[in-house]
Amino acid sequence: MSLQIFDVDQLLPDPDLDGFRQNAPDKCLFVGESRCGIWFARAGSNGENYGVIGHYAARDGRQSQELLAAACDLLRDGGCTAVYGPMDGNTWKSYRFVTWSNGSPSFLMEPRNPSQWPEYWRQSGFVPSHEYISTLVTDLASVDPRLAKARTRLQEAGITWRPVDLGRFEDELKQVYRLSLAAFKKNVLYTEIDETTFLRQYLPFAGKIDAGYVLLAHDAEARCCGFVFAIPDLLQLQQGSSVDRLVIKTLAVHSNRSIAGLGAVLVDEVQRTAGKNGLTSAIHALMYAGNVSANIGKGGTLLRRYALFGKALA
Repeated sequence: MSLQIFDVDQLLPDPDLDGFRQNAPDKCLFVGESRCGIWFARAGSNGENYGVIGHYAARDGRQSQELLAAACDLLRDGGCTAVYGPMDGNTWKSYRFVTWSNGSPSFLMEPRNPSQWPEYWRQSGFVPSHEYISTLVTDLASVDPRLAKARTRLQEAGITWRPVDLGRFEDELKQVYRLSLAAFKKNVLYTEIDETTFLRQYLPFAGKIDAGYVLLAHDAEARCCGFVFAIPDLLQLQQGSSVDRLVIKTLAVHSNRSIAGLGAVLVDEVQRTAGKNGLTSAIHALMYAGNVSANIGKGGTLLRRYALFGKALA
């Protein structure tokens, strides 16, 4: 099977390739019916220059092996000492494979992939480098006595929280952007994006979210110090079910120790709102295993495991 390599502007006008155009890689690779995109070297926190493989799709293991080998060769020749994937350019976009499932239906904004794709990557010498989980919480009204103390302490320190103001959504997003830069900078393979790119990606959500499930917290100086983004699982409608669960997708809190516990309080607030609105469960989605957010989701049923794969390029 012959390898083909293109720049994005050389691709034919095929709707199946729109992902390449919307989030353009440095090169597009095709082997038969299999494809991927690659992004060249970026400086990692440990001194490595890493490349990224994303927009991945494979018909079978043989095509995948040829495709991934060619991608690694190009990245190595481009100065990369390591490669990670699947990742559509950076962690602001789609990344990770589902590696284990309890068999429950997919939820909104969750990665989806054929079960054999992670094995194809393993066969090409990749190993899971970072792992993530999603859990399901069904008791939305449970009371943790520690949260009452945290609420009191935070409020006495001048911390407040409120629903996002959809009438000022762009201004609200700018606050979220500034906090995200501070809160996520130590995340795995974090890549900073500019405010314009951030707004372009998230402004379209304005007509899709319920303000009661998106909370912004501010300190005594009116600075945004935390937020939680959650959304009802509208994918359930496409699956033939009624919407009865909330997807808690993103949680960010400033690292200041004085606001410890704010993340748990924000999550509790949106879960309680969900319960009052007739939802019966909440998914704590795509948490980095061992991270603080994963601790907040403890006690739930494990739904899925995910992995970002990596490989050294000698």
